[in-house]
Amino acid sequence: MLDKAILEFRQLIASALKTLQLPTDAFKLEANSDIDISNQFHNLGLDKLKQLPKVQPLGSIYSSDLALRLFFHYKKAGVVTVHTKFTSSNSEITSVDCPRKLAALCVDALTLELDRWQHCHIVRVWLAEKEETALGALPDRVLVQIREFAECKRSNAIDLTLSAQLPLKILFRDDAIIVLDKPANVLSVDGTDPDAPTSVHRCIANVYPGARMVHRLDQETSGLLVVALTKSAAQSLNAQFRDRSVRKTYVARLHGWIDEEIGLPRCVRVPMEKHPVQPLVQRVILDREVDPSSSLWSLTEYCVRSRDITLDGTQTGEDHKTTIVDLTPVTGKTHQLRLHMQHLGHPILGDSLYSPELVYHRASRLCLHAAELSFTHPVTNERMSFKSLCPADFFTTKANESAMNERPSVPAKPIQG
Repeated sequence: MLDKAILEFRQLIASALKTLQLPTDAFKLEANSDIDISNQFHNLGLDKLKQLPKVQPLGSIYSSDLALRLFFHYKKAGVVTVHTKFTSSNSEITSVDCPRKLAALCVDALTLELDRWQHCHIVRVWLAEKEETALGALPDRVLVQIREFAECKRSNAIDLTLSAQLPLKILFRDDAIIVLDKPANVLSVDGTDPDAPTSVHRCIANVYPGARMVHRLDQETSGLLVVALTKSAAQSLNAQFRDRSVRKTYVARLHGWIDEEIGLPRCVRVPMEKHPVQPLVQRVILDREVDPSSSLWSLTEYCVRSRDITLDGTQTGEDHKTTIVDLTPVTGKTHQLRLHMQHLGHPILGDSLYSPELVYHRASRLCLHAAELSFTHPVTNERMSFKSLCPADFFTTKANESAMNERPSVPAKPIQG
């Protein structure tokens, strides 16, 4: 794949030199076409690319000493001059006195060529700035971002191949990412149990061996997931999750009525940690002071969407009241949303870990759904947003006595500090 990108870069160089009106005959080229000239540039090392592995958040970034080679080659013949007004019939001639200045002009000319039509492999070019030079790039280098393409084992009927393994709804797919709608009770990634059912990651990796999970949902939670298909896409998305520029909104169905105005944003902020006795769950820290700057603090924004009453003849009083809320996790701790709602006194219906027996058995599943997801595409830099409606079983009430034996082996009471 890199060989094809280099060929594309050679052709860009040839066009850029014409734009800058740098004489190609200075290289003593004997060529009859742009392709012949680009091949000669390759022989002269003008298309030499060096990968910058330390520039992790940016993906597949390469450094080119194109400007340095051009500057000293033309310097031998005298003063280096270029035409700088690319779109004007009366272009200006500028003297260049250092490689970095020529590098900036090369970036302008290469970018102009990139903007004229869509290129398959080269995404963008730019001049090394402080961030990149701090990571090893030299200031007179032209940086080139090359698009990675996902390795695919089965090119035909990909969506059918995926859906045959798991009931996944693919909302978006290209060479960098897949956005999908995960059903409840499906693993995001494989656990330690070798006999566990197929996970989302294993399913996608059977088609795309380089697939990487950049975030996950609990097994019982349904909704939107984005999966990176290449290393550079994973690096970009991981950086977005770290700096909290990914926006996630969940819908939850809670026990009881929250006494808050509908549509009014509220938040819950508490310190939390793994439970010292029950390793599968988290707890709110109530038995000691926690430093305000500690990473143990967790924050969730919530907003009441509606209040409902379930009248099926089996509950009385408060037991038939539910609240639908939107939840936005500002921090991203394990079971954060489930624990926060339990801490407010309104556990999520169907929660096997953080709700009492009655609340657990009021729903046929955990009533938590990842309904909205937005992020910046790792290749195109386009902001992308996706929405998913809550599935029908999200609103199904389960109140039969036989269900009492179906709960996993977890505490019957809510987890407290």
